[in-house]
Amino acid sequence: MRNIRKTALIAGFALALFGGGPTARAQQAMIDEIVRKSEAREPESGFCARTGWPNGDNWEGFKAFLTTAEVGTWKINTFANGACELNRVTEVHNEAGAKCVSYSIWVCGKDRNCGTGKVVDCLDRNGKLNRKEN
Repeated sequence: MRNIRKTALIAGFALALFGGGPTARAQQAMIDEIVRKSEAREPESGFCARTGWPNGDNWEGFKAFLTTAEVGTWKINTFANGACELNRVTEVHNEAGAKCVSYSIWVCGKDRNCGTGKVVDCLDRNGKLNRKEN
C-alpha cells in the first residue's frame, strides 16, 4: 500500500506540474527512474542529461521552495555540475525562529552512483540557510 501511495503522489505531482499530455507521462517515467536508480544505488550513466528538468542552481528558486514548502511538496532539478535530484517534503516545523523543512532526496551525480538521503534545511528570518543532513 505504501508504494501505491508513493506512486500516486508522484503521479499527481507530475500531472500538476506538466499537465496531462505526453510530457507528463515522459516526466513521470523520469521521476520513477530516479527513484528506482537511487534506491538501487545504480550508476547515473547519463540519466540526468536526459531528464530535461529545470535548473536548480538558482538560490532564489530554492529559497522560494523552502518558503512555500508544505508536507508532500515535490521538486525536481538538474544542476550545472551534471547532477539531478528529486525532493519530497516530509515535515515542516519552526526551530528557534527559523522555518525548517525536512525532505527526502533521490539524487544522481554525474558519473557517480545514485542514492537517497534525508535533509533538513532551515531558513532564518534573514534568509540565511542552515542545512542539517541526516
